[in-house]
Formats: sequence, structure tokens, C-alpha cells
Amino acid sequence: MQSRRLLLFGDLRGLFTSLRLRIIRQLLAIAKSRPGQHEAATIFLEAFPVGTLATADVKRAHNRLRKLLERNGFKGSHLIGQTEVNWDSTDKVWELHFHVLAIGVAPAAWKRLRKALRGMGPKYPVKVQPLRNPERQISYVVKFPTYFRPKSRSGGARSPAVPLPPDRLAELAARWSK
Repeated sequence: MQSRRLLLFGDLRGLFTSLRLRIIRQLLAIAKSRPGQHEAATIFLEAFPVGTLATADVKRAHNRLRKLLERNGFKGSHLIGQTEVNWDSTDKVWELHFHVLAIGVAPAAWKRLRKALRGMGPKYPVKVQPLRNPERQISYVVKFPTYFRPKSRSGGARSPAVPLPPDRLAELAARWSK
């Protein structure tokens, strides 16, 4: 019975990889077909202390973000992406955020959104990069992490990815199962 479970897990992982690749191809096609500035962005939504991730209301967070976008000049632009949560080991909080492929967003709209989110969550609640390497950047938008990157105490280099501690992984799995 144990080997059957392992085989099933392997099948599911392959299925997810196949689905992820299909979504990436679709997003690349959308990016190629739409005029305007193309960017990859990460937008902070909310922080949750240890043990409270189950209280995350993603639908509410999306509605809040939608209203913020409407009020800050995003009308007519296209934002396509997914919500993700990551573990911040320094502050001991889960960070709910949105990764998007952004098309046709005016620079002034990003500036207004940054101002609206100032003081909420991380130091930089909105990160925007021009889409220079579409395959790599769009694949980042569509990921499914079970790891975290311990914050580097000095320098700007990214720290290596490490598995979530078992208790954090259990909390994340419980959230996904809702």
C-alpha cells in the first residue's frame, strides 16, 4: 500500500507540472498578443502571525486589492496572476501576496498604489519589473512553493531556498486544504 501512495504522489506532481506549463504557455501567448508595457509584479496583501494562516480570507483580500487598483488608476490595464503565501522567518509571519503579469499599467498607477500601501507589511509592498525574460518571469508568477528563503543579515544576495519547518508546512497544508 505504501508504494501505491508514493506512486500517486508522483502522478500528482507530474500533473501539477503539466498544468503549470500549460498556464505558462497561455500567459506567454497573452503577453505576446497584447500591446502596452509588460511587467511582472508582486503586490503585498496581508500578513498573518504564526498559527493564524487558517484565518486568511483570500476572497476578501482580492476584493480589497481590486478596489485599490480601481481607485489608483489601473482601469483598462490587464493583471493576470495568482495569490501566494510565503513564510517570513525574520518577522515570523506569513505574507499573502499576489504575483501578476501586468500589461498596460501606467507608471503613475504603480506610484499611486505604492503610496496607498505604504506602511503596510514589508518595506516594499509593491515590486514591479519590466518583462525582460518572459519565460522565467512568468514561470515565477505561476509557482507553488513549499520552501522559504531565510532573510540575509547583510548584503543584497538572495539566500538559498530551504524547506519550510514541519510545523509551518503543516500550517500551509491546512490552509490549502480549506
